[in-house]
Amino acid sequence: LELLHIFFVQLHIGDDLALAELRAYKIKLLKLLEILRQDSDEDHYIGTTELIDKLADMGIVCDRRTLYKDIEVLNNFGYEVLCEKSPGKPNCYC
Repeated sequence: LELLHIFFVQLHIGDDLALAELRAYKIKLLKLLEILRQDSDEDHYIGTTELIDKLADMGIVCDRRTLYKDIEVLNNFGYEVLCEKSPGKPNCYC
């Protein structure tokens, strides 16, 4: 009985952790969209490094690969994020 209780307590803690991670991910997507809307437009793209730095200033950890996936998620949900790719340079977005 005690082991069963421990299992359910761990399961509950795991659920809470998963919910916290999901909330943090949603916040990251919202903040990313906010940065893109405030600091870029079709004439002024914002670079990958600058986006990551701006998120870090907000206390949000993000790396280059994750940023690419987050931009893809925004596009898939109808938030058009344009990407400018140049050989040898980081991607830029607006």
